[in-house]
Order: sequence, then structure tokens, then C-alpha cells
Amino acid sequence: MEDKNDIKIAHGKVTEIISFGAIVKFDDGSRGLIHISEVSDDYVYNVQDYLAVGMEVTVAILSERDQNKKRLSVRQAGVVLPRLQRTDTEKNKNDNKALKAKKREEEREAIKKRNEEAERRLILGPPDEPLRERKPDGTFEERLKKYMKDSEARLVDVKHQTENKRGGSGNKKG
Repeated sequence: MEDKNDIKIAHGKVTEIISFGAIVKFDDGSRGLIHISEVSDDYVYNVQDYLAVGMEVTVAILSERDQNKKRLSVRQAGVVLPRLQRTDTEKNKNDNKALKAKKREEEREAIKKRNEEAERRLILGPPDEPLRERKPDGTFEERLKKYMKDSEARLVDVKHQTENKRGGSGNKKG
């Protein structure tokens, strides 16, 4: 271990890559975590773009909870890691993820389209049938009279239901 401006610098080997960082093991058997935010100054989407299992790294030790648990940083150690070249199998995995995401999106669009079609059928009827034209039920005054009659009937029903819920007998206001 070296000291560099009050920061301990150490060399270790990456033993495991996890979604939010990498585990590094040192020669003395202790281990530490490099969080994904401490891998590079650039935005790191995937830790595997910069680190791989078995890779030797130089890290800064930011803190130690005990001798076996350390918080590490490649970025603060002043080391610039180049992006790793991916193998064909790793590229295929990422391509497969992209294809699956595209397929899910297409399925969502198909479901949305089916739902819209079902709603259209409920409103307009099956596509084979021509649209039915509405025929007026009479003059405006006749239709208004029918509406008022239906409305009063519905209002009476609502009043009866409300009275039944309250107990209905006895003191009626109004």
C-alpha cells in the first residue's frame, strides 16, 4: 500500500462483478467494493464496460469498516480505465436484451391496438355492418318532453333508494 495525499492506494484483483460495482480482493485476504460511481469519471452504465473478473486494478481506499470491508475508488486513485472490448458472446447478450425490449414494446402496441379495436366495436358495432344512421324520434319538443319524463322517473327512483337507506319512515323534510 502506498500513501498519496492522505489517500491510501492499493493494488488488488477483481473477483466478482455485480450490478452496482465490483468486489476486489487484496493480497492480505481483505476485500472491498468499488461502487459503480467510483469506476470512472464518465457515466458508467455497465461495470463490465470497464472491469472484468481477474483484472488487476489500482484503487484508493476511501474507508474501512473493518479490515475485511473497504470502500474503494478507481476514479479517486487517479487511474483512467479504458472501455473494454466486448467479446462476441457479450455483444450477443446485449443485442438479445435489446431485441427482447423491442419485442415487449411491439406486444404492448399490439395489445393497445386490440383494445382500441374492441372499444370501437362496442361503440360502432362489427366492422362488417354499415354504420347505422340515427333517425330522429320526432321534433325537438317531443324529444325534450321524453327526456324530462325519463329524468323525473330516474329522480323518483333515486329518492326512493335514498329514503330506504336512511330508514325512510318518519320525519320527512321538504
